[in-house]
Amino acid sequence: MKKIFVIFCFLTVLFSCTTAFAGSIPEDLLHEDNAKIFFGEVVSFDSNGEESFVEVIPTKKIKGDVVLDGLAKTWPRANAVGDFRVEQGKVYLFTYFDEHNPTDIFEVTSYDTATMELAHVSGDMWERFERYLHEGRYEEAEEERLDRENAGLKTEGEDISLAALLGVPEEAAEEIQIYYYGKVYDIDVDAFYQAIDGIMLTDIEDVSLERKNEEGFVIQNGMYITINGFSGYAFITDDGKVDKYGMHMSSLPVGAYTMKFIDRAKILALFSANDADLPFLETKVAGRIFRYSVLLIGFLGVVIGFMVVKKRKERK
Repeated sequence: MKKIFVIFCFLTVLFSCTTAFAGSIPEDLLHEDNAKIFFGEVVSFDSNGEESFVEVIPTKKIKGDVVLDGLAKTWPRANAVGDFRVEQGKVYLFTYFDEHNPTDIFEVTSYDTATMELAHVSGDMWERFERYLHEGRYEEAEEERLDRENAGLKTEGEDISLAALLGVPEEAAEEIQIYYYGKVYDIDVDAFYQAIDGIMLTDIEDVSLERKNEEGFVIQNGMYITINGFSGYAFITDDGKVDKYGMHMSSLPVGAYTMKFIDRAKILALFSANDADLPFLETKVAGRIFRYSVLLIGFLGVVIGFMVVKKRKERK
């Protein structure tokens, strides 16, 4: 009897631990440095059990080392969370830990993480996942991760201000442009210098900004800042590396400095850099409005048609 009781207690604890682990996905995504959360367009999907996979072109990163180079990558053990069919060409939300865990695929109501909802799922765990997305906690965790990585790089010189690196004082600046993800933004001079006031850069031993993909080496994504054309310029990568570099230069940029992500956010706030070019996705509210509008128009059409027919009969 005692053996049976001990075995029962062991199994109870075991299942309790398993359930706790399974229910901790939102927190694991938050605290695991290797965890990835991103939006991506599906190229192909195979749901064949353990051998399932999804081929995805990442379109917007939320957390983790996700490369936005326009190329498709295959993710193992693909798993659609909820009752829906993964369709080629559509953009979904993806989460990934490692090759031993599934690549989870979520259909969402919008691409705005501050308001989006997960479709086809329910329960406290997914409510917490939504809440962390709404609060921007995954982006904050990613910025903290990259700040820690940059802080671990070897330094070699004195700190320098971003204004000094750009090399053009405010009174001499007439035109400021920022190039980011294929878009050009004209920036107000006063607002720009107010935003970068006090931003300091840490001088590090130069690190390469090249990354290997299927088509060869590419430079990391980042923003180019230019002042008065080629009078002042800088390049800031998405992971906080900085170089005094302009797009017109023949050499390649390097990571010569690092900056804090709280400072990088001040520059991003000057323009709508976080607006991802993603396909339109109907939100629940928009969908309801559209459906009700169609029903209303249909109802009015029936009423008008009935009145026309009635008038014609009266004339006869």
